[in-house]
Amino acid sequence: MHKVTDHDIKNAKRIALEFDAAVIANDGNAAQKAAHDFQGLIATTNGENGSFGSFAADGAGRVLTTVLAAKAGQVPHWGQNGVFVLETKHGRALVDFTCPLDTCSSFGFTAIDLGMPFISTTGYRSHFYVEWPPLSVKEAAAAVFCEYAEAGEMVNIKIEYRQGRNNSLPDFAKPSCTAFQGIPTQTDDKGQIGFQF
Repeated sequence: MHKVTDHDIKNAKRIALEFDAAVIANDGNAAQKAAHDFQGLIATTNGENGSFGSFAADGAGRVLTTVLAAKAGQVPHWGQNGVFVLETKHGRALVDFTCPLDTCSSFGFTAIDLGMPFISTTGYRSHFYVEWPPLSVKEAAAAVFCEYAEAGEMVNIKIEYRQGRNNSLPDFAKPSCTAFQGIPTQTDDKGQIGFQF
């Protein structure tokens, strides 16, 4: 059982901001120190288990990263988790960013405008990031997305993935594209699919 206090949350926020500043300044030593300090805080506040189980449902790591997370729709900084809309010259994507203050962050890119070409036929692509570039999270996400888009042809999203993707989009990321989305809404007993326009 965690022992996270308001003072610990305040320290976690301070450490996360130090981590972000260090990444933007391209100061690897300061970023490593902030990451080490954060791991130490988690171990200390996780009770007698130390770091073991710290990201379980009632673990200190889970509590602290949840408190640190950016509000839905806002771009997080390094050291925060968050979900936001990314707009690029290759289209829009919902970005699910995870940054556990260590050397491996991840971006999850989900298509928003499902009738437009995307970087994956499933409408989703993940990317694990083992660098700390001197860029904002939004700039780094755009660089990764555009690299995928420009490395190969953008592809249409397969019809069987569109309904699930559409249903999982948060309100702040609803499709704005007027192009046909091709989202199946129902299938009758003869296998005829109806579409939503």
